[in-house]
Amino acid sequence: MDKVFTQDELEQSSSFIKYCTRPDTALQAEWEAYVKAYPGEMETVWKARANIQALYAMLGDVYSTEAAEGFRQLLLQRENQLESSLPEEPAAAIRSGTKKYWLAAAAVLLLILGAGGALLFRRTADTAVTTPALAEQLETGYGTKSKRILPDGTTVWLNAGSKLSYNDREATLEGEAFFDVAKDAGHPFIVHAGGVTIEVLGTTFNVKAYVCEENVEATLISGKIRVQLNHLKGEKITLAPNEKLIIRRLPATNNNTQTTPDSREREKEYRVQSVVKPDNSPYLAETAWVNNTLVFTNETFGDVATKLERWYNVHIRFENEQLKQEQLSGVFEEEDVQQALQILQMTTRFKYRITDSEIVIF
Repeated sequence: MDKVFTQDELEQSSSFIKYCTRPDTALQAEWEAYVKAYPGEMETVWKARANIQALYAMLGDVYSTEAAEGFRQLLLQRENQLESSLPEEPAAAIRSGTKKYWLAAAAVLLLILGAGGALLFRRTADTAVTTPALAEQLETGYGTKSKRILPDGTTVWLNAGSKLSYNDREATLEGEAFFDVAKDAGHPFIVHAGGVTIEVLGTTFNVKAYVCEENVEATLISGKIRVQLNHLKGEKITLAPNEKLIIRRLPATNNNTQTTPDSREREKEYRVQSVVKPDNSPYLAETAWVNNTLVFTNETFGDVATKLERWYNVHIRFENEQLKQEQLSGVFEEEDVQQALQILQMTTRFKYRITDSEIVIF
């Protein structure tokens, strides 16, 4: 795609709507490529996707751009009368969308419960629609991080360019988060991320599942977690402390398509490895970001550039594609992006220039 879409355009795009509600392999690849090509538009994509999925949850198979637009217009009509009765917005660090999101959520409740309980939309004349509980959301843009204590006592740190939706002791993650899970033997804490499901009782662990990256990672610091690979029916991996599970993200498939673990055609799509602190840092590379430290060891320049983009909220482009394969190691704490690049130049031969919109590596 050679065009940047606005949020309204995304919400009217039949291709994007299908990607959000009934994706196939081609659509998954198409929109993941869009996010990778325009990382600065990730927040716009998230907001459009959240709106579409929220409406789809209520409208189901009758969802259409026309129905969605009509529903949004009804919400807008209620904003003025709702605004004075809404509580204060959450703290700035907890970015649960915008005030408009809260107004819309409240309007949804009033519209569904109003008029004597009559439903605005029905899938058939005789079948009532069950409305799911609204999930809380936490988002971070590039160059920011956030910390949140969930209602059950679990503490979550959310890395840059990430989104977390949660309800009770179940969460869905896009991006990277570190969890310190409150113990509750009768109610496991569940995390869905990048095609895997992680089940824990009380533990600390890190999950990285950025849409634009080919691997999903789960790193256990303490306790025990069990990870189920959703595309491999029955395949579960249990991690011990200081172990990391790396799963190669597979292309999207039909929701009913699963592969059994004993399939001869299936290659292992994951590996488990130990994690250790590098010599030049007191922190594990996988969790150093929680302590405002960026650590990478023997990673390609291409992967490091992606981390720098999120860390500093910049866009990096390579004029020399071969430089993407250079191996780099480093630890950054208080350095700005220019200082970071100058440090990398001490071990790798490259030049850069900074423009108003991007950093060019050559």
